[in-house]
Amino acid sequence: MVMRAENTAVLLGLGSSLGNRKRHLELAARILNVHPRIDVIRSSRIYSSVPHGGVAQGAFWNVVLKIETDLSPEGLLEVCHQVEARVGRRKTIRWSDRTIDVDILMMGDIQRAWQPDIDLTIPHPRFLERDFCVIPAREIAPDAIHPAKNCTLQELNLDHDGTPRPIGCLQY
Repeated sequence: MVMRAENTAVLLGLGSSLGNRKRHLELAARILNVHPRIDVIRSSRIYSSVPHGGVAQGAFWNVVLKIETDLSPEGLLEVCHQVEARVGRRKTIRWSDRTIDVDILMMGDIQRAWQPDIDLTIPHPRFLERDFCVIPAREIAPDAIHPAKNCTLQELNLDHDGTPRPIGCLQY
């Protein structure tokens, strides 16, 4: 892994649609919080949203975490995959129900195009299309600057349907 010289603020999107969704979200947040190179700074409330992609059946519960880390994008992606595995995620059909999903939504001012050798695009390519990501991200980081749009999350003019509703808070 390549270390970054300083900590970078990151927004992570967590979602769960199987089993004890709150427990899965809290466990993922706890695992991230004890990682020696990650500091969980803040968590949004838990939001309930309808599934996207036409495959998943259960309602998703989503949170956004603001973290700081000195990990590289590749290193953080590896940690996200490790967290998913520890919480019990099994890779199946794209957009299907899952115990946990951990996505890098934004990572400081980094902009990275998708490359075939590593499945990572920063900012997340569908971040601004998903109310279940944007609304909780605005809740905890309204002044975060989206690097591709060059404005704060609060300033973004987005018009979406299917607004998620807050249903609780994480305890990690």
